[in-house]
Amino acid sequence: MAYNLFDGIPTNDLNDLSHLTIYSLLETFGQKKIPTAFTLNDLLANYTKETLLDWTSFNYIEVRKSWTKKNIVVHATEQVKETLEGRLLALSQEQYTLYKKALKALELKENDSRAYHLFLINVLPVAVKLGLTFITSKNNQLTLTFPEEVTEILETDAHFKNQALIQKIQSFEMILNAAVNLYGVVDFSSLLRLQSIAFPENDLTPDSIRDFYHYVSLIAIAKGHFVFEFKIASRRFDNDYHAQLFSEALGYPNQRYQPTKTEIKFFGKNDFDHRLASYKKLVKLVKSLSDDPEMAIDVIETHALMGSFMSIMMDEMNDSDLVIFSSEGEAKKFAFLYHDLLRETRQWKNYGYKIKEHSEMVSAVDPIVSMNHLNHLAPLQPSKNKPHHAVKVGRNDPCPCGSGLKYKKCCGK
Repeated sequence: MAYNLFDGIPTNDLNDLSHLTIYSLLETFGQKKIPTAFTLNDLLANYTKETLLDWTSFNYIEVRKSWTKKNIVVHATEQVKETLEGRLLALSQEQYTLYKKALKALELKENDSRAYHLFLINVLPVAVKLGLTFITSKNNQLTLTFPEEVTEILETDAHFKNQALIQKIQSFEMILNAAVNLYGVVDFSSLLRLQSIAFPENDLTPDSIRDFYHYVSLIAIAKGHFVFEFKIASRRFDNDYHAQLFSEALGYPNQRYQPTKTEIKFFGKNDFDHRLASYKKLVKLVKSLSDDPEMAIDVIETHALMGSFMSIMMDEMNDSDLVIFSSEGEAKKFAFLYHDLLRETRQWKNYGYKIKEHSEMVSAVDPIVSMNHLNHLAPLQPSKNKPHHAVKVGRNDPCPCGSGLKYKKCCGK
C-alpha cells in the first residue's frame, strides 16, 4: 500500500511561518526524488549518502563514512525499527493526534486549516528528523511520505499497549526535562548521573545505558530541544548556534549541582521554579505592566536562568514593548524583584547552583571570584577592554565574543 500523502500541495499556498519551516526542513533533510516504494528501508535509501549521514548523526545512529550507502541504509533501518514504537511515544499527545490526522491529508487541510498549519510547523520537522515522515519538493509541489511500518503501528495503536516502554519513555523524559531545566545544556554523563539519583534501584548495564542514550535523544528531538555534539540544550535558546556558544562560554564544569530525587521530579515537570516568593511577586507586577504578560514572564524566566544582567533582560523587553512603567517607583520595584529572583534561581551559568551556593563552592579556590558571584558580577560578560574584530555581525546574531548572548545585548550595545 502506498502512503504517498500530501501529494500536490503547492508550496506557495503555505503561510510565511509554514513556508519558512518547510524550506529549512527541505534544505536539511529533503529528498531529491519522489519515492516509488514505501518501506522504511526504501525511504532511507532515497536519501543521498551525504544527507543520510547527516540524518543518522542527528539520530545518534553510529555509522562510518567509509561504509557503502547500502550498508548505512541497512544499519539505520535496523536501528529505527528497533525504536519505532518509542519514536511514536516520544511525541506529545497533541503532536501524535496531528500526526494521525495527517494520514487523512485532505481532511486535515480542508476541514481544519489551523491543525494543518500546526502540523507543518510543530509536527512535521520532528517527524522527519525521527524517520516517521519523509519530505520531497519538486516543481513547487510538496510531497510527504509515511513508512509502511509506521502506518501499520498506527492502525492498531500497538505502541500504547507496551506499558513497559511507556513507563521507560516517561521516566527518561522526566530525567531529560530536569537536566535541561537545571543546567540549560547537558551532556549524557550528567543525564546518567540524574538517572542514577532518581532511580537508584535500576542497574546501569551496557544495554540499559544504550537504551537510555537512544531514547533520550529521540525525546529531545520530539520536544524541540537542540541536539549537538553529544549534548542537549534547552529549547529556550534562540537556536542551536546560540546554545553552542553558551555551552562553549561555560566550558566543562568541574561539578554540577546534584539535585535530590524530589528536585528531579519537580524540575522534570516544571521548566522554572514557580514556587519562589520573588517570582510570584514579579508575576503579579508584570500582569499590571504588560499587555502580553505571558511573553514577558517567559523572557524574565529565560534571562533569570541564564543569569542575565537587568539591562540585558530589559533590552529584550523594550524591543517588543513588553512592559511599560508609569512611574519610577514601578521600575525600581521591578528591578528589586528581578534582582531577588536572580539570587533565588538555579542558574545555568552556575551549573544549577544558586548564586550563594556557587560562591561558597568556589570560595576556597578563589575568594575574588566568590565575591563577584555574591555581588552578581557576571563572569560570562565580555570585558569592556576586549578588542573588537572587523567582522560584520547582525544585531540578532550570536555575539562573536562567545558570551552566548545576542550581539545587540552584548558587545553591540
